[in-house]
Amino acid sequence: MLAVPQELLLARIAWAENKKDEAIEHLKLAVTHEDAMVYDEPPQWYAPAREYLGGAYLKTGQFRKAVETFHTELAHHRKSGRALYGLMRACEKVTDPPDPRCPADVATQFKTAWEKADYTMDIDKLWW
Repeated sequence: MLAVPQELLLARIAWAENKKDEAIEHLKLAVTHEDAMVYDEPPQWYAPAREYLGGAYLKTGQFRKAVETFHTELAHHRKSGRALYGLMRACEKVTDPPDPRCPADVATQFKTAWEKADYTMDIDKLWW
């Protein structure tokens, strides 16, 4: 379980040192470690590493990878407002050609999921 936060910390350090590619590699490892965890309630690790990876892809302009990442996250956490937000932002950038994994109603899905949230969502909340 501690492999996930270790990789997240290494990703943060690399990001702060402006080593974006290295940070993304650490985030990918965090996702791999998280996916290898045995399902448990409550979960062993709460913050989905895939959301951070998708946020890093958004921040580096890798919008198609962000779409793929958030789409996969939604398969794991079906109505995650954070993942819907990331997918919505990525889909706004992927237009020529449009990505078939971008639902036409993603903005509505996000608004529904986020309607009772006590803060405004932005990309920096996915990855900073």
